[in-house]
Amino acid sequence: MTAIQIFQEITALLVVTVPIALLFRILRQPIILGYIFSGILLSGVVFTSFEGKEFLEAMSKIGITLLLFLLGLELKFSELRAVGRVAIITGIGQICFTVIIGMFITIALGYELVEAFIISLSITFSSTIVIVKLLSDKKELNTLHGKISVGFLLVQDFCAIAALVLLSGIGSNNSTVNSWEVLFLLAKAFFMFAVIVFLSQNVFPRVVRILSANNEIFFVSSIAWAFGFASFASVLGITTEIGGFLAGLALANSIQSTQILSKVKSLRDFFILIFFVSLGASLSFGSMNEILIPSIVLSAFVLFGNPIIVIIILRSLGYTLKTGFKSGLSVAQISEFSLILAMVGLEGGRIKPESLSMLTVVAIVTFVISSYMIIHSESLYNYIKPLLLKFEKKGFDDKQESTIESASNHVVLVGIHRMGESILNCIPRDDLILVDFDSEKVENLKEKGFKVVFGDISEQDVLERAKVHLARIVISTVPTVSDNLVLAYYLSSQKSVKPRLIVTTHSEKDKLDLINAGADEVILPYQVAGEFVASRLRDMLDISNKQ
Repeated sequence: MTAIQIFQEITALLVVTVPIALLFRILRQPIILGYIFSGILLSGVVFTSFEGKEFLEAMSKIGITLLLFLLGLELKFSELRAVGRVAIITGIGQICFTVIIGMFITIALGYELVEAFIISLSITFSSTIVIVKLLSDKKELNTLHGKISVGFLLVQDFCAIAALVLLSGIGSNNSTVNSWEVLFLLAKAFFMFAVIVFLSQNVFPRVVRILSANNEIFFVSSIAWAFGFASFASVLGITTEIGGFLAGLALANSIQSTQILSKVKSLRDFFILIFFVSLGASLSFGSMNEILIPSIVLSAFVLFGNPIIVIIILRSLGYTLKTGFKSGLSVAQISEFSLILAMVGLEGGRIKPESLSMLTVVAIVTFVISSYMIIHSESLYNYIKPLLLKFEKKGFDDKQESTIESASNHVVLVGIHRMGESILNCIPRDDLILVDFDSEKVENLKEKGFKVVFGDISEQDVLERAKVHLARIVISTVPTVSDNLVLAYYLSSQKSVKPRLIVTTHSEKDKLDLINAGADEVILPYQVAGEFVASRLRDMLDISNKQ
């Protein structure tokens, strides 16, 4: 291909992709789907020659390397400790059960053992980017199910990277895995990790500080490091994509890591667009008869089986059915890592091209359906709750079992972080009931003698356990407007004397909605803080003027 042909075909690719991506954005679907559909439309139109396909593959590899480079910058092992026991148990438990059940399904569908394992592993991972975006749009990131979901998705990200390292190191045309090959891979991974630790502690802080003095040099040197270490990894027999991840991990603890993220992100977005377009273009409709049944079966398992696994795990840990259901919807689709994992398997000759096409179909189906499931999660839960209750095993130990036996004319404080901690010290302990979903904080307060109900205030059984309707004052420091609206509507619907309701929010519009719903006072923390600073500033200016 000539330079002008490459330029024209990239132009055609972008011109077609932009409006399709915009359409998917309007439909509230992940933009990744728009890229894949663009590739399907452009299949057989652009980059059809052998040289063109090789060029597209090279561009795609750059995109995946940059994606994992930025992931390495963002992932910190300290975050894995911070997500808590529940997220770790749920994340690892879901991966294990999905792989085991997935193996039975894929082997029954006729796949060989290794290929079945890679497919099963691919369908365990869910898209953190998509879930965080959907929960953020619904203002549910700070809810109990939102925090649990983001926590176990972070665990999934770490496991996905480990899977990619393992698969990239042992990728070959063999149908079996040699134990010596695995040990040699672990030795190489340990060596590279040791190099990363040494460089990140002894070399990079000084080098990065010098290079960051000039923006252009800093940007180019960041890219050079990512590609250079990725190439070094390939020499050791580990893929360039994993090398990119380790390169990012080396810089993760530097002060300038956020600056690198902001500079490289746009470049990553361009190349990853090409990866997903090429993935769509490679989708073989000629093999659709072969992959149709596996696509339907695995899509159904991801949409319904994965959420059920999470529900069972969270119920066994003592969380309510509603929390388990809403958290479970976060795993009702596969992620971009699933497709990258399958691509690595294809490059190593461990899966067939038809399997990658099948997983791409599963990604499309599950992305589309699960997005609407999450958007309408409340209505969906209310609709299928009777069915879930029929199949629920009796005797689950509710973490939210703590019910206040006798309470009336008391004060209920919802949310015991920051503002809540200041308020609870002003109210007599015997006159106060606390509500929060931070299990560690709840246990600490119980040990100090406080009456605490564990749970999400948006759930009616939590409201009943805290005897909110019998209180004289209810204070909510939770900024999530949907939770406060549930609280306001619940109190307004009670036939008894309505408690005085004080809530917090972050916007004037939400303030009006809350007042209309029945809140007596709505506090805007940032406004209060601004008024306090202004008052102190006026006092300081008065003093200086008098002097």
